[in-house]
Amino acid sequence: MARLNVQISDKIEVFSRIGVKSFYFILTLVSVWGLAARGAVEEGLLLYLDFEAGWLERGDLSPSRHPVEGWGALEEVPGPVGFGTALELSSDPTAVVRILGDLGAPEVLTIAFWCWFGDPKPDRWDYLFDVRSDQFQEAEGAFFFGRNRAGELRFGDLLVPADGYPRREWVHLVVTVERGRMRVTLNGLEVAAGPAVGTNLGDRVRIGNRFTEEEAFFGRLDEFALWNRLLDDEELLAIVRRPVLSARPVRARAKLPLLWGDLKRGRR
Repeated sequence: MARLNVQISDKIEVFSRIGVKSFYFILTLVSVWGLAARGAVEEGLLLYLDFEAGWLERGDLSPSRHPVEGWGALEEVPGPVGFGTALELSSDPTAVVRILGDLGAPEVLTIAFWCWFGDPKPDRWDYLFDVRSDQFQEAEGAFFFGRNRAGELRFGDLLVPADGYPRREWVHLVVTVERGRMRVTLNGLEVAAGPAVGTNLGDRVRIGNRFTEEEAFFGRLDEFALWNRLLDDEELLAIVRRPVLSARPVRARAKLPLLWGDLKRGRR
C-alpha cells in the first residue's frame, strides 16, 4: 500500500512538472504573439491618440509623433470596457483636437476609432473628424466625417441612415480608402461603400469637430488611429480586443465580439 502511494505521488509530481512547463510555454507563446501583433499594427501608423489620462501631454503615440493641441472642454470619461478613459466633447461646441503636423496625402488610408453617439440638439451638424480648411475643400482632396441634421452619418458621398447605427453605446468604426473606393464599417459590418474621396490630410486634421471648430461631436471618442495602409482582418480584430499599441490582452465584453467573429469568418 505504501509502495502504491509512492508511485501515485511520483506520477502526480511528474504531471505537475509537465503542467507547469506547459503553462509557461503557452504563456511565452501568447507574449510573443502579442508583441508580434503590436509590431504588425505599428506598420504604417501615422497617428494614434489613446485618450488615456494625460493623453494631451503624451500627444501622438505613433512613430511620427505629430504635435497635438486640444481646445475647449475636453473631458476624460470611462471608455469601452478594458480601454481606460475616453474623450467627451458634448458639453462644448468648440471642443477640438488639432493635429499640427503634416500627415501628407497617402494613397491608401485606414481610420479606426471607438465612438459613442449621443443625440445632438435638432437642426445641427456634429463632426467626428475633418481635414478641410478654407483653402482646401473636397475639390482639393480634403474630406470630413460628420452627422447631418437628419442624423445621418456622412463620409464623402456615403450616407449611413439615422437608424443604421446605435446610440449611447460604444461601437468600433473603421473607414478605409483604396483604389478609388471607400467603405465604412461598424463593429466589423459594412454599412456604406462607394467611390473614394481624396486623401489629402496635410496639417489640417481636426478630431471631434468641423474645421471651423464650432460644431463638436456630440458624444465620445477613444483609440483614434490612422494608417497609410489597409489593415487585415486579424489586425482589425486585434485593435478591437486591445489598445492599438498594447500587447496586453483586455476583455471585450462591451464591444459586440459576436459581430467581430462574423468579420473573422469573412462576413462583410
